[in-house]
Parts: sequence; C-alpha cells; structure tokens
Amino acid sequence: MFLLARITRVEPELFNNREVASLIWLGVIAAWLLVRHRGATASACRDLMRAFRPVATHFALYAIWIGAVTYVGARLGLWDRTLLKDTVLWTLLSGLGLFVGTTDAMKRSGWFRRTLLATVGATAVIEFVANAKSFPLLVEVLLQPVVFFATVLPVVARDPEHRAIRSLAGWVLALTGFVALGWTVLAAIDLWAVIDHGQLLREAVLPVWLTVGAIGFLYPFTLCMSYEQFLKRMRWRANGRPVWRQQLAVLVSAGPRLSVVRELQRAANRDVADAEGFRAALQAIRHVRREQRADREAERAAAQRLIDNAGVDGWDDDGKRLDQREFAETRKALHWLATCHMGHYRHDDRYRHDLLPIVEPHFVRDGLQEEHGIVMTVAGDGQSWYGYRKTASGWYFAIGAAGPPPDQWCYDGPQPPASFPNHDGWARFGIGDLARHWQRQGGSDRR
Repeated sequence: MFLLARITRVEPELFNNREVASLIWLGVIAAWLLVRHRGATASACRDLMRAFRPVATHFALYAIWIGAVTYVGARLGLWDRTLLKDTVLWTLLSGLGLFVGTTDAMKRSGWFRRTLLATVGATAVIEFVANAKSFPLLVEVLLQPVVFFATVLPVVARDPEHRAIRSLAGWVLALTGFVALGWTVLAAIDLWAVIDHGQLLREAVLPVWLTVGAIGFLYPFTLCMSYEQFLKRMRWRANGRPVWRQQLAVLVSAGPRLSVVRELQRAANRDVADAEGFRAALQAIRHVRREQRADREAERAAAQRLIDNAGVDGWDDDGKRLDQREFAETRKALHWLATCHMGHYRHDDRYRHDLLPIVEPHFVRDGLQEEHGIVMTVAGDGQSWYGYRKTASGWYFAIGAAGPPPDQWCYDGPQPPASFPNHDGWARFGIGDLARHWQRQGGSDRR
C-alpha cells in the first residue's frame, strides 16, 4: 500500500506527492515563460523586485521574528526539525499573506481577530485533514490543473451566461475536497496503530501558534505604519507649520490602540491638524471619537430597525416605510449603475444598452445577491435611461436620466416606474418629498 510519510512517519521524505506535483507544474510554467516570453518574464521579475525592495528590510525582520517564535516553540516542545519544511512553507505562503494583509488591517477593524479565528475554524481543520495524505504522484499531477481552473473560473466568469460554469466549478472543488478528505480518513483508520500521533498533533497546531507569534510582530508593525501615515498627513496639512504638539496629542490619546488611530484617520488633515496647540488637539480628538461612536450607534439602531420591522406594513413618523429591507443596498447598487452610465456617456455621447452585464458584478459588493433583480431600459437614441429594482419588502427603487449628465432622477414607490424619468413620481437629483426614501438613514448607505 502506498504510504504517506506525513501520516505514518515510517518512511520520512522531504516532499510529499502533492508538493512534488506542484513543483513539477511550477517548473513547466517557468520553462514555458522563459522559452515563449523571456523578455516579458524578465521585465516582470524586475518590476516585482523593485516593488519588493522598499519592504525587503521589514520582511527580513519579520522572518527573523518567525525564527525566534520557532525557537520558543521548540523549547516548549511544539517544534522539531521534522517540521522545518512546513515552517518554511508557512512563512513563504501564509506568513507572507499575513504580512501583505496588514494593509487591510490599517483600514478595517477586526482583521487580527478574524485572522486568529480562521486558523482554528472548522475550515482550517478540514483543510489540514484533507491535505494530510496526498494521492499518488500521477493523480496529483493530473488533478492539480483541474483544481486550479475550478478555483479561478468563478472569479473570471462573472457574466450571467457563465452561471453554469461557476456551478460546475463549485461541484468539482467540492467533490475533490470530499475525495481528499475520505482518502485521508481511510488511510488514518488503516494505519492508526503506526501513526505518530504526537507528531501529527504538532503539525496540526503549527499554523495556530505560528499565526499567534506572527501577530506579535504584525500588530506593532501595523500600528507604526498607521501612525506614520497619520502623522505624515498631518504635516502635509500643516504646510510647514509646526504640529508636534498636535501629534503628541494623537500619541497620548491613541497610544497602542490601532482602532483609535483608524478612527482618527479621516480627521488627520482637518480638525486635529488645524487645532491650536496640545489641549485643543485633545478636544478635537474627543469630538471626532464622539462623532464616530454616534455614527456606529446610528448604524446599529438602523440594523435593529430592519430586524424589528421586517414584514411590518406601515409608515413611521417621517413618512417612510417601516419595512426597509434592502433599501440601502438597492440605493447603492443603483447609484453605482448611474455613475457608470454618466462615465460612459461622457465618452460616447450616449447611454449604453449593454452596460448592465458589465457593471453587475459590483452589485454583490453593494450587498445584493448575485441574482440582483435590477432591470434597465435605455431609449433607442441613447439619450435617456432608467433602472429599477424591487426590494425584499416589495418597495421599488429606480434611478435614471432624461438627458446628458449630470441629469439624474430618482423614484420610489409601491409599483415600478411607468416611464422614463419625468415629473410623474420622479424627483430630480433625489430632492424633495417624492424621494424621501432615497435619503440615507443611520449611515446605512456608506460604502
């Protein structure tokens, strides 16, 4: 029977069949690029090196830190030399991904928490089990291109007519995962008596404690980068005026809290930088944080209203529908459609009939399902258009134009619009009582 060293540890080997197959395909691709596109490949490599050079020192320090974490793990009995290959691969793949992901951590809250949870989640456990035993080498060589294309196709095939291709790709990935999982489980059952359970456990927890250790470097690194960006913007805003007192106020207020630095980013070149002295800057920071908290509370209240009023027929004191499910998402998607129409009109002097399939992949980012339900109509002469959507609550929203940009009309009501934008139920530029549902509520329309 074909045995895997990762499972049995009876015949240790440097690479398993899955890794050998990956190296084979990487070699094939590299040889093809060198033969067919040598100049372009060399240019791309030079560009990559130039892009990496500014952060090379940072990544070298990061790698040294991972080495120190590994040494601590060895002292605690969590690591030995048999895990060297896995540690190097983790550093080059997952570790590098975490390092690059710090740009998201600077912008989005909860990045470090989500990263930690991902390493101990059910998906991570299933992936470890499925990858613990590779298939025979020939199977791996033939299977890896299939898995690669099944992974890439859903990303590139976004048009509605490609829905069947995306579905097929999903089934291929699911089937491959189940087969790999079953292959490992059967091998583990058959070889349970000879499996090195301690070594297997060390392999399983390796990504967890490496991730925890990496965050010990990445959090202060991200904090320093955020401070550097923040203080640089303050100096730019000051235009030569000394702002060290204002910067000191930021350091005192935020300290090691990345979330506070992130909150203050939008005010870095306004209230805080323009404050007169240390105390005024502290007051400006408190004001900014109060506004941020108020916005978050308004968003939470709006989200709770959506839950409380789901399916409730009626109107509130402001003359708005109680059930506002999908209102914000629909407005954002239609606004994006209108923005794209304006851009294309300025280039072609007409609104495009084929624009909807081009821009609809963006609707998912706005919170709509892939089956978004937006209907678009463009006049034969291309000089007017409108699009509408029915929300989950049964209320319709529409947006359009009756002339060249920046002309824009908004509509909402219990029925879809009966015609192109005009004064019959439409509000120009979304102003007035006819467009009260187009007004933002609780920050829910923010991108």
